[in-house]
Amino acid sequence: MPSRVDDEKDSSMTISVLKAAVLELVRACEPLPKTIWVAYSGGLDSYLLLWVVVQLRSTLNIPFKAIHVHHGLQTEADAWAGHCQVVCESLSVPLLIEHAGVGEQVDKTGAAKGLEALARELRYAAFAKWVGAKDLLLLGHHLNDQAETVLLRLVRGTGVEGMAGMVGLCSNPVLCPGYIGRPWLKISKQVLREQALALGLKWVEDESNEDLRFDRNYIRHVLLPGIFNRWPSGLQALGRLAQLSGEHQAVLSGYLSESLCTLVDTKTAALRLDLLQQYEHIRQKALLRHWLITHTGIYPSHTLIEEIMQTVMGARKDAQPCVRWSQWQIRRYQQSLYILLAVQPPVPESKEWNCAQGVDMPWGERIIKWQGSDCESLQQLGLGRVRVQSRQVGQVESMTKSVNKRLKKIFQEHAVPPWQRDLWPLLFDSHQKLVSVPGLWQADCITSTFSGIKKVGFFWI
Repeated sequence: MPSRVDDEKDSSMTISVLKAAVLELVRACEPLPKTIWVAYSGGLDSYLLLWVVVQLRSTLNIPFKAIHVHHGLQTEADAWAGHCQVVCESLSVPLLIEHAGVGEQVDKTGAAKGLEALARELRYAAFAKWVGAKDLLLLGHHLNDQAETVLLRLVRGTGVEGMAGMVGLCSNPVLCPGYIGRPWLKISKQVLREQALALGLKWVEDESNEDLRFDRNYIRHVLLPGIFNRWPSGLQALGRLAQLSGEHQAVLSGYLSESLCTLVDTKTAALRLDLLQQYEHIRQKALLRHWLITHTGIYPSHTLIEEIMQTVMGARKDAQPCVRWSQWQIRRYQQSLYILLAVQPPVPESKEWNCAQGVDMPWGERIIKWQGSDCESLQQLGLGRVRVQSRQVGQVESMTKSVNKRLKKIFQEHAVPPWQRDLWPLLFDSHQKLVSVPGLWQADCITSTFSGIKKVGFFWI
């Protein structure tokens, strides 16, 4: 019968394994992270991860913080945040609590099937708000989580990319500006639980993890137990499947990325259909899938790929088809595919701009600026002060039929997609005359005055 000394020795060895996994992952970051963030929900896995990082404080010699995302879904949410605060204070770890309410109710019919995905999106949005490009975000995902992910993606038909499961260390700017690290993907939940109990850690339990209406919970409580009962080594086998699929996908991604370089517009990130369709059908699907993953960080299902190829790519040339997917929409304009957020930014209100002062004008997510000449010359042209507005119908009096006709021609000549046109800034002088469509067109008074200067005028950058 094992002695207490043997138990303590085994526990010490396991803690060493947990520490080594974290150290190995951190040191694999090039360069080393400026700050380490531990995603701390208050649950067992994230608490143990936080505890291990604290033990490595002097070894790592890297500042670290904890971040807790408060979804407000359960009545205990405030208590969980308070628990995290108490724990972090006891460990002398700075804690940031970020509120990210889901705003969706779970009803008895299970109508909130999208709650898991929405909560995940909000979590990563919260992480992206604080985790810098040179930082590392640590997550407590383990081997059981990996097995769940593989099965979930299997039943959704996401292909080899999805079967690769979660990656131990990756850089995905779509989800988070910095590195995302999961050091314990090869360690089971049981091992983590045994260590947490041995250390006397007190964590919170989320009752919603027992709700079988959620896909991941159904896999965890119904499918996986049956698999492990029939195949005792099933957990390790699923982990190995994820690893092998990941290695296969890494090689395939290299080839696909090389091909995409010649198919994607460097300015708009749009996928050129005229070039894509030169490939055989099966390779078109692979390139389309890789393009979607690269720009969204989400693995598309087989059904989605087929829908895009038939509904969007297969539509007539003058059509403007659209497929909505998660928080994204896939649109086509002329011979290119575009990925856009499903919720587009609002059109800014009309503004007066004293551009002669040399101060740039924010517009949407970009800025308008005068380039190619000193701003004082604008005063001589009577353009020291202009009004910036969109072409949104009925917004202002200056949007006459002749102006709209001219704008339509300008946008078509520069292949500006229809959904971008209402947001594009338009500049009018004091006489309500259109003087610039920044980056696309300048009035004669500008082009003739600065005819000898290249790239002079108003630009939206």
